[in-house]
Amino acid sequence: MIDAVLTSGMYYAFYAIADSVASALGLPLPGLKGTDLPSFAVNSVLYFLYYFIFEAVTGGITPGKYVTGTIAVMDNGEPLTTRAAMYRSLWRLLPIEPLSIIGGSLWHDAFPGTAVVRKTPNH
Repeated sequence: MIDAVLTSGMYYAFYAIADSVASALGLPLPGLKGTDLPSFAVNSVLYFLYYFIFEAVTGGITPGKYVTGTIAVMDNGEPLTTRAAMYRSLWRLLPIEPLSIIGGSLWHDAFPGTAVVRKTPNH
């Protein structure tokens, strides 16, 4: 939930900055209304970058995981790899991905071979 709030804030900040810059330059800012294809593309890129950068740079910890004391690791307990962080972030882009929990494991964990565990001194 913490990460969802932060990504929403990131979207609004991006659009506010883009709108301000476009207005200052006297340029129209078509699209980017939240429901069109350009907005979807921008939101998807920002969403991907948020998770990928945090998990790749911090070894599996987003702000939400930091607050909850959890960390993303490989299934075997090894540290999260950059490649796995990328795949986790890509799987999150599927609109129906949150429903994958019905099958017992979220796709962004199952397919890249990762798990979210409580942070311990070993992680």
